[in-house]
Amino acid sequence: GTKPLEKAETELHNLETHVNPKKRKKKYEIKEMKKLRKSFQEMTATMKNLEEFFLGRADLPGITLKEMMLMNKPPNKPPNK
Repeated sequence: GTKPLEKAETELHNLETHVNPKKRKKKYEIKEMKKLRKSFQEMTATMKNLEEFFLGRADLPGITLKEMMLMNKPPNKPPNK
């Protein structure tokens, strides 16, 4: 018959190949999360730069940051009765 050690090794090998797809999936998910986090950080940085840019211009004559914000919003219409 087979030696106990060989049997154990075979079982271990079977176990590993059985677990592998999950491991691979986890690795892939981690990779995706890192990608998402990176793009989120880049987006946040862009927003910050935009904010600083507008705040930097806010003290210039003309339109204020508040007015710009109001312009972007649709005007408040009185509720129809």
